[in-house]
Amino acid sequence: MQFGFVGSKADLSLFMHTGTSSIIYILIYVNDIIITGSNDAVITDIIQQLYKEFAITNLGPLSFF
Repeated sequence: MQFGFVGSKADLSLFMHTGTSSIIYILIYVNDIIITGSNDAVITDIIQQLYKEFAITNLGPLSFF
């Protein structure tokens, strides 16, 4: 699976993708993944790709961080 994400130099669990119309962040901690960014359509596409590759459960909007 290739999305073009680049790992952060400050935090090894943070990955960033900068596109022409969006920036997307993925933060991974043990078995939790937080996906956020500036373009909901791109986020939805990434989540759909993750569903195809892995057995994941979407817990909905983040309520505590």
